[in-house]
Amino acid sequence: MSEVPVTHTFKILVLGDSGVGKTSLIKYYTDGEASKSILSTIGIDYSDINVTVRGITVKLRVWDTAGQERFHTFTKQFFRGTQAVILVYDTTSLKSFQTLSVWIKMLSDFGLTDLDAVIVGNKSDLPESAVPDDLAKALATNISCDHILTSTVTGSNVKKTFFKIGEALIHSHNIFAPGLEAAAAYEGTGNEPHSGSVSRHRERIESIVLSKEHYDKKSKEKKPCC
Repeated sequence: MSEVPVTHTFKILVLGDSGVGKTSLIKYYTDGEASKSILSTIGIDYSDINVTVRGITVKLRVWDTAGQERFHTFTKQFFRGTQAVILVYDTTSLKSFQTLSVWIKMLSDFGLTDLDAVIVGNKSDLPESAVPDDLAKALATNISCDHILTSTVTGSNVKKTFFKIGEALIHSHNIFAPGLEAAAAYEGTGNEPHSGSVSRHRERIESIVLSKEHYDKKSKEKKPCC
């Protein structure tokens, strides 16, 4: 069977705190297994990932920003041309989830107001989550994107993450398989992928992420801070 030709290339940024598993997420997809020797990435690197959705193959040029988590190290030139973001947090770290609002604000400050996005809660194989599920879902709902729990230890939902980004980009950029009319591709199917703006509802996003006193209180009651 012949390969489906790549029709478009998109620039994707993977953003999140250091240690949440951004590099592991990419490496698991490209290598098919988790690497036990991944060190914190220094500098910025990218990987090309081809995703096929409904007969359409697009190339995701996925930029790994690990090692650049200090916000002041980013420049407007680096963000130029970005069409989608994968926002990653560690399910065992509430702080890494709260920081997503800072990344979202930074994207808005750089003028990126209409990006496709996926929110990823990584390390879902670990037993205790510090991020309430309803809090994560509320953030995803407010930027009209998918919220996916992943594990780069078991591989759970890693492929789904990149598939969802590819699906959203194909939809938002009105890309259709050869021979298909635009109306037939998505209209009336009832299965349209989520694609939204990561900054359109920024004020509401920040209130969801930062209004967390209830969860902080419950966390302190459970165990002492370490």
